[in-house]
Amino acid sequence: MPSHKINLHFPRPLEIVNTDAVVQIHSGDEHHGDLHFSRGSIDWRPTRASTSYWLEWETFARLMVEHGHPHNPHTA
Repeated sequence: MPSHKINLHFPRPLEIVNTDAVVQIHSGDEHHGDLHFSRGSIDWRPTRASTSYWLEWETFARLMVEHGHPHNPHTA
């Protein structure tokens, strides 16, 4: 399985106001796409795609609970 690397460091809470926060997602040397966070939605744009896919935060939260895998970081 390729290694995944994502580094985010915030010394204090960060509020997203007028500009999206963008996280580039890589697996090994392969760039899978970019995850955009805004106040109203979360967007996924695959590498080399002209279209992005977005969800409102409420829909994203529901999909994560319904289709995500339970994880408790405090027991790991």
